Amino acid sequence: MPWATVMRAFFRSVAAMIVVSGVAGCTSISYYAQSLKGHVEIMAARQDVGELIDDPSTLGHCALEWNRRALR
Repeated sequence: MPWATVMRAFFRSVAAMIVVSGVAGCTSISYYAQSLKGHVEIMAARQDVGELIDDPSTLGHCALEWNRRALR
């Protein structure tokens, strides 16, 4: 993706957030900062679901095995 396109999309997003904050009544910038921080933390901590299911140390693996046994 060209850099100019990325920057244009970023500035459009910022402008949309400013407009929405005025309309939605959540005018405190700290509300949006907290929301963005939480979103980034969640996205940074994400894990692949397939790997979690296949990992024998997780409950996902146990649940998958229990379902396989129940279906026999």
